[in-house]
Amino acid sequence: GNFSMSFNVEKTCFHRLELNNKIYQLLVISPGENINIIFSLNDFQNSMQISGSPESELIVETQKILNGFKKRTDSLDVIYKNHVTSSNIDSLRYELSLKAQQIEIERINFIHDFIVKHNNSLAGLIFIEQLNIDQYLNTYSILDKRLFEKYPDDDYVVSFHYKVGAARRTAIGSPAPEIVLPAPDGNKIALSSLLGKIVVIDFWASWCGPCRHENPNKVAIYNKYKDKGLEFYSISLDKDRNAWLAAIDNDKLTWTQVSDLKYFQSEAAILYGVTSIPTMFIMDQKGYLVAKGLRGQQLENKIIELLGQ
Repeated sequence: GNFSMSFNVEKTCFHRLELNNKIYQLLVISPGENINIIFSLNDFQNSMQISGSPESELIVETQKILNGFKKRTDSLDVIYKNHVTSSNIDSLRYELSLKAQQIEIERINFIHDFIVKHNNSLAGLIFIEQLNIDQYLNTYSILDKRLFEKYPDDDYVVSFHYKVGAARRTAIGSPAPEIVLPAPDGNKIALSSLLGKIVVIDFWASWCGPCRHENPNKVAIYNKYKDKGLEFYSISLDKDRNAWLAAIDNDKLTWTQVSDLKYFQSEAAILYGVTSIPTMFIMDQKGYLVAKGLRGQQLENKIIELLGQ
């Protein structure tokens, strides 16, 4: 029931203790630490007791608290399932929904307070992803500033730094970062050349199924509002030029198309912090970002609002 291991740690960084290729625990280990961990395989995380590594202790204890929120929510589900045939099920559902919302508010507030309190701890990187970056951009920025000062060479910290920087650049109300990329004919087209119109900045690719599924909706919206002041500026994250051009032709995408054919290493994708597609931003007539992440009917509704239709 016991095992031990020894290894050299040159700098404070993340490690992963994994068992049976199924369960694991993230740790933050610093040079010289002598760590002792006790746990039960039957309840790996909740049973874990750790000493000798302050950062790892912080991670484990915080996970236990967050698991407590989940247990509270799960208990509401049990209550609902046990009374699903009751005559007062509608009022019970409403009451349980309010309690679930309150638990979620408490959970989010706990994470926020934890990040602010421990803003120079790598442990924050594990939990902050549970906060919406657009709603909690200031919290992300606090953690980013302290960690980047303390761990400027850590890969996770550097990646987080770029992510937060992109989020700040693309925050609603910010000027849309300039993009200048080549069109299919090789001529470069600047996003700023479309100032004066409502512009949907659209990240997609020929290989992306959800993107191709969304294209007919984009075509319908473009054809409906192009004469009323709407334009699309589509950036493909393709690598294969022929596949990109074929998709443009097959899907009848008649608006501005550009790409540097660098996949997710595209200059525009990095600038806008795009890590998944389809992703869309909306730029108003003056060049400011006014919406992002909209698709389908939500996208059209926002365009109608901006065009004053």
